[in-house]
Amino acid sequence: MSCRITTGVGVELAAFFNSGDGWAQPWVLDIELVESLRFGPPAGHTDLEVAIALTRLLHHDFVSHGTDGQGRHLDDENVPLAIKAHRAVLERLALEPPAWPFRTFDGPRRFGTYWRANDMSGSWKARRDCIEQILDPRGTRWRTCRSWSTNGVSPRGRRAASRT
Repeated sequence: MSCRITTGVGVELAAFFNSGDGWAQPWVLDIELVESLRFGPPAGHTDLEVAIALTRLLHHDFVSHGTDGQGRHLDDENVPLAIKAHRAVLERLALEPPAWPFRTFDGPRRFGTYWRANDMSGSWKARRDCIEQILDPRGTRWRTCRSWSTNGVSPRGRRAASRT
């Protein structure tokens, strides 16, 4: 199984999918890969790289759902898998995972129900802010991660290294 994860400006969201192009073919989540992320990063990648990529995927898809609804990669069946993997990776990094008040876009515990119950109807900005608040409640988590990534230092003070 190969996985290309980049942490630069253009996160390669396609790394989490077996197929799909967002145009003619729907995205098909690589469930085996995402499940494996709960136990460690893919060979050649660090937990930090995986955490940043999963955060960007979840941010992108929930913001997309809460705004124009276009460009989502995940669906109601597999977004909980991405959330579980994200939680596990953050815990390995000794970071507090987000407390998601919903688990799906359109299912029983859905984002749509949450935003309507919390006065976010009619405001794409409020929904974007909501997702950003969930993913980084103090506004510091990802600045810290980017610092670790830039300096090559892990959260435990060791040089960041790939697991093999």
